[in-house]
Amino acid sequence: MTCFCPECERGQLYFSAGKWHCKNCRFRLKAPDDINILREKANEIRYEKGQERLDKMPHQERESLVKAHRNRSRCSYAVGFICLLVAAFGWAQGQGGQIVLQWLAVGAMLCVFGFKWAFRSWQIETGIVFVPGAFLRFFHHEKWLR
Repeated sequence: MTCFCPECERGQLYFSAGKWHCKNCRFRLKAPDDINILREKANEIRYEKGQERLDKMPHQERESLVKAHRNRSRCSYAVGFICLLVAAFGWAQGQGGQIVLQWLAVGAMLCVFGFKWAFRSWQIETGIVFVPGAFLRFFHHEKWLR
């Protein structure tokens, strides 16, 4: 098991000489040789960096980012639902099962992408980034179709 570097988000951390090292950016973190503790510390660093970025971001830029994510979400949902309708019509007309399943798969995938972009929009709008349980909070209480 490994963990990605909280600094560069590309390199993997490896344990050596009592510290975790990044292979990509030379980031170092002193933590025990326990992957769970490392992940907790990495998540704390990511949360701090995310909050710092959001605090520094001008309000107008933040709003435009929320709007862009919302538009991506709506487009993904729209095309996904069209694919699901095509699958339903194909099934009703007696088309082959493979064709219907392909339309269903593409439609479901696009709806999942729409859900993901709605979640990203909500994260930026509320400032809840890298918080454990944020996804469940969004899932239970927020509008999925943004």
